[in-house]
Amino acid sequence: MTNTQRHAPDPMDATHSPAPLFTVFTATFNRAHTLHRVHDSLCKQTLKDFEWLIVDDGSTDGTEDLVRSWIEHQSFPIRYIRQVNQGKHFAYNRGVEEANGELFLALDSDDTCSPYALARFHHHWLSIPAAQRPSFSGVTCLCQDQQGRALGGPLPEAFIDGPPFEVISRLRREGEMWGFHRTDVLRQFRFPEIPSERFVPEGLVWNRIGRRYQIRFVNESLRHYFSSSDGLSAKMVAIRRQSPTATLMYYIEVLDLPISMRDRLKAAANLWRFGLLSAKSNAVCSATLRHPLLMLLGCVPGLALILARR
Repeated sequence: MTNTQRHAPDPMDATHSPAPLFTVFTATFNRAHTLHRVHDSLCKQTLKDFEWLIVDDGSTDGTEDLVRSWIEHQSFPIRYIRQVNQGKHFAYNRGVEEANGELFLALDSDDTCSPYALARFHHHWLSIPAAQRPSFSGVTCLCQDQQGRALGGPLPEAFIDGPPFEVISRLRREGEMWGFHRTDVLRQFRFPEIPSERFVPEGLVWNRIGRRYQIRFVNESLRHYFSSSDGLSAKMVAIRRQSPTATLMYYIEVLDLPISMRDRLKAAANLWRFGLLSAKSNAVCSATLRHPLLMLLGCVPGLALILARR
């Protein structure tokens, strides 16, 4: 028995339509009560050159029936793939594999976006000179909270180009951002699929992409972010602790990035934190050999983080 199953072709599925510009991708697990937000946002898009690809990570709440009802009355191509529950990163890899669009935009199953989101993303993508575009993987914008406030505040300029880790570190950006990547780039940088672990920090992949490609950051809010008690972000410490290999891999690689000392010290502290919490002292020892000063300075903050959670 395979881990994933693809539904038989549906005459209204539009799976075999000409390749769209965008694949809007949604990974979902038991979010039938919020998935309509994404559907409603996509129905309102002014740019229609997209498909909606949903990878259902084993929902048991009627998500499949809901999506099938939309497919029957679709105004745009909807593709639905169901897989055994494995974790969001498995769903993401499957989505990238199955995507027909040139540009891949992930939209969470509980969020909404501006009716102009796809049109504005396309505009910003084309604003990058054609000769330079191959060195870019995509475009990233700001997000708003439910009250319409830009998370992390505005950018200091209309747009900023550079590796994402460098730009975010230099600007000391906090808060959610949103953007697309070229599908062909994402196919070069899959999420690691580690047996028995159900989570991989997204930053692990974004940082690897950033070593080879730039991102254009634009000073425009296009996504509305909803914070919920049952989302991944609400349980992030516990989730990272339960997936120590991927978590420690992420922080070890952050230590090698050309970013501020402040951010590298945060990574060192978290290496101590999750390395000790998960009893993976070998990762801490390896990082200490490569970055002795950073790990020494990060030791006390890391221990404080452990004690603060008890």
